[in-house]
Amino acid sequence: FGLRSALKEAAKDTEARIQKAKEEADAKTKDLEVQWDVEQKKLLTSLKKKADKTEITKLSQEQTNAIIKKVENSVVFVHVGMKGAGSGFAVNDEGRMLTNCLVVQEVHRLSVMTWQEDWVSADVVARDPVADLAILQITDEGMEMLKKVDRLPKALKFANSDEVNVGDRIFTLGAPRMLTRTVNAGQVSNIDRYLEPLPILNKVSGLYNLYFQVDAGVMPGNSGGPSVNIKGEVIGVNTRANHENALEGFVVPSNFVKDR
Repeated sequence: FGLRSALKEAAKDTEARIQKAKEEADAKTKDLEVQWDVEQKKLLTSLKKKADKTEITKLSQEQTNAIIKKVENSVVFVHVGMKGAGSGFAVNDEGRMLTNCLVVQEVHRLSVMTWQEDWVSADVVARDPVADLAILQITDEGMEMLKKVDRLPKALKFANSDEVNVGDRIFTLGAPRMLTRTVNAGQVSNIDRYLEPLPILNKVSGLYNLYFQVDAGVMPGNSGGPSVNIKGEVIGVNTRANHENALEGFVVPSNFVKDR
């Protein structure tokens, strides 16, 4: 009788162990299924992001003309007579333009030519030699003329330059070497290129020394013009050229410009 009872207890214990092992196996199976679902969702999300990025690149190729068409009429050629020339672009819809301080130097009134080749006068209303930025305002006479022909430059939108990455496609617009209404395409090559300061109007442009390096052909004459992304938003102001390599140029990021 004692042996039978012991065998019965052993059978119960074995059955309990089997049940526990089965429950643990079921739990592990469930955990693995959940983990599999999570990994599958991660993979699908990753593939979707890659597909979206590929589609954006594809669209930017197909719509390059549309991007340029969207921004070109906001860009102007800035002429300061014998002192030189540069580029600029509209920052509001009422004749306010942004350019480099190095372009305008100490001039108070100058001429600007729109993308449609309308010539008007503009006044330098503010200059920041330390940041190498200047603000222009088209004169009342110029505003009246441009409004009559419906060719007043429209403001460009600024991008968040903190979101700019190496490899991003960009376009530079301006007048390199006095070749007005020029567009160059390229990409961002570096997002924190340090450059030594330059003297501007007997002051040092040392407040900002970290630039975007781009390979879109920033040359003398491009200074003050915009570099835009594939959305047509300004990522920065074309500021300095690499005289040893005409393809490389340096752009002040848009967030710094907005903060000024």
